Amino acid sequence: MLPEFMGFFSPGAMAYYRLNFELEMLAMEHNKVMSDVQKLPMEISDALDKCKGLIEETESFTYSHGWVLREWIQLKKNVQVSRLKNRLLRKEQIELQESCEEVKRLFKEIHEKIFDPCAQQHQEEDNMDERLKNLLKQKEVVNQQRELAEKLQNHVNISEMR
Repeated sequence: MLPEFMGFFSPGAMAYYRLNFELEMLAMEHNKVMSDVQKLPMEISDALDKCKGLIEETESFTYSHGWVLREWIQLKKNVQVSRLKNRLLRKEQIELQESCEEVKRLFKEIHEKIFDPCAQQHQEEDNMDERLKNLLKQKEVVNQQRELAEKLQNHVNISEMR
C-alpha cells in the first residue's frame, strides 16, 4: 500500500523512496551473495585441487632439491679431492723437474769427464795415425832412395870393373 501522495519533497515520500531504493540494493546484494554462495563449493573444490597439485609439485621439488643437494655435496667433495690431487701432482712435478735438472747436470758432468778425454784421446790417435802415415811415406822414400843408391853403386861397380 502506497502512502498518500504528499508531494515529491514531503518527508514521508522521501523516506519511502529511500527505503525502497535501499531494499532494491539489499536485494541485489543478497542475490549476488547467494550466487557467490552457490559458486563457493565449486571454488572450494577447485582450490582443493590446486592445493593438491601444489602439494605434489612441492613434494617433487623437495625430492629434486634433496637429490640436487646430495649431488652438489658429492661434487663439492670431488672438487676437494681433485684439488688435493692437483696439489700433490704439482709437488711431484716440481720434484721431477728438479730431479731432471740434477740428472742433466750429472750427465753433463759425466760427459765432460768421459767423452772429453775420449775425444782428446781420439784426436791424439788421429795425430799419431797421421804421423805414422808420414813416417811410412818417408820410409818408402828412404827405401826407394836406398834401392836407387844400390843400383847406382852396382852400376858404378860394374863400370869400374870394366
